[in-house]
Amino acid sequence: MGIDYIDYETTLSIYAKTVEKSGGGMAGVRDEGGILLMLENVQNDLYYPEIADKAAYMMFSLCRGHYFTDCNKRISITLTMYFLLLNGYLFVAQTFMKDMEEITLDLAAGCIEKELLTDIMHCLVNGEEYSESILLSIAHARAQRIEIEKQFEE
Repeated sequence: MGIDYIDYETTLSIYAKTVEKSGGGMAGVRDEGGILLMLENVQNDLYYPEIADKAAYMMFSLCRGHYFTDCNKRISITLTMYFLLLNGYLFVAQTFMKDMEEITLDLAAGCIEKELLTDIMHCLVNGEEYSESILLSIAHARAQRIEIEKQFEE
């Protein structure tokens, strides 16, 4: 079974719908080259051999790459979910959406690295519970993010 990939036009269409349906924002592309490179790199089976590796790379790149003028966290969730659904991972949808909102905030704050995100994705696509070490790492990242948010509130 081959993997279906998302093209640039579809990415832009999903981005526009994400902005529109999620309450707006300053829609626009900030780094077209970054988006194109991410869409190309995700297809590299040497670096990203499994669907979970590809999904983690896509989400990490979209969230941290700031390829769009606004809604980078939202598009990282939406496009990655679309990628998983496109490839038959319907059973992942509920858990993905429930877990990824907070994880994306942690990711955007720089508190979750790609390795942890990849471990999380592997659990999700394989229908596995998070291990104790993953849960502890998520809790640590969440605590870090909360501390960062408190600094901005002061």
